[in-house]
Amino acid sequence: MRTAILLLAAAFLLSIPVLAQTPEGASKASTASSAGSASAPVPVPQPSEKALRYYRSGNVLWFVNTAWSLAALALLLWTGLSARLRDIARRIGRNRFFTIAVYGVLFSLVTFVLDLPLAWYEGFVREHAYGLSSQTATKWWSDQLISLALGCVFLALTLWFPYWLLRKSPRRWWLWTGLASIP
Repeated sequence: MRTAILLLAAAFLLSIPVLAQTPEGASKASTASSAGSASAPVPVPQPSEKALRYYRSGNVLWFVNTAWSLAALALLLWTGLSARLRDIARRIGRNRFFTIAVYGVLFSLVTFVLDLPLAWYEGFVREHAYGLSSQTATKWWSDQLISLALGCVFLALTLWFPYWLLRKSPRRWWLWTGLASIP
């Protein structure tokens, strides 16, 4: 416990110079460092109404996405679908770590399907509505499926690690898993 507190304190102390620097302080520091130049800061144009609408709708989408994700996870847990996925993974995988990998892949597939309507709106419809994308629907789908496939492979290769740490270090597994997740 002491180690975790010391790590958090060190991270906080290292971030103080970054947190204390305001945009005004940053621009003063950058102009002070260029002592010989007489250039003024670059003026930033006022945002358009369309840009402000995009920004505000993005904030709303963030809240909707968070609520949607929590609801999807609750649905998986409370309907027993997660337990059924576990049972399927146990039937497919004979080895403990292979079972964990199979469960992770099945879980990813189910959450992909549950998140698909919101992802379609957020990543394709909205971007086209604001003129920020010229991507075709076929390319969007192929990107999503490639992302899903790579995510499943990466998850299958790494999900066993926290469980291995849990067996090797039952009291500190959370610390080692947290440190390993930083990179």
